[in-house]
Amino acid sequence: METKNNIRKRIKNLFLKQNREELDIKNREIQERVLEYIVKNDVQNICIYENMNDEVGTKQLIWELEKAGKSVYTPQVISETEMILIDIQYWVYEKNIDVFIIPGRAFTINWKRLGRGKWYYDRFLAKKQYKHSKKLGICYDFQILEGIQTKAHDINMNTIITNTDV
Repeated sequence: METKNNIRKRIKNLFLKQNREELDIKNREIQERVLEYIVKNDVQNICIYENMNDEVGTKQLIWELEKAGKSVYTPQVISETEMILIDIQYWVYEKNIDVFIIPGRAFTINWKRLGRGKWYYDRFLAKKQYKHSKKLGICYDFQILEGIQTKAHDINMNTIITNTDV
């Protein structure tokens, strides 16, 4: 099986080959599916990442969620091993989250996630208050793999949404 680092490099190279306009279309498709999921599951408290250049775009999605009256929180890295959640006014939030919308380098059809290798989400989601929160991975269809190596600390997703599937 391919190593995690090789998968990360391969996916990063795939990103570099993508057409920006096509990724924008895929972002809109993912956004529509996420909004449908939020409505269908009556979700109120949402943690969603602010995307890097090689992740599914979330700026418009965050705006749509706030416009719909949802409570939106974003993770912020504060050290080499820790992140916190903040609200729109930059207050630290430590209460229940209904859904975490999580990026990944790759995901599998069995809801496994491969991140960037720093374990931020794995450590954070292992906290007691988030054990029952739903974990929603979002990615482009080219980031879905048959399998990846996982370890005991790796947190699985409950659902994965791509531009072509839920």
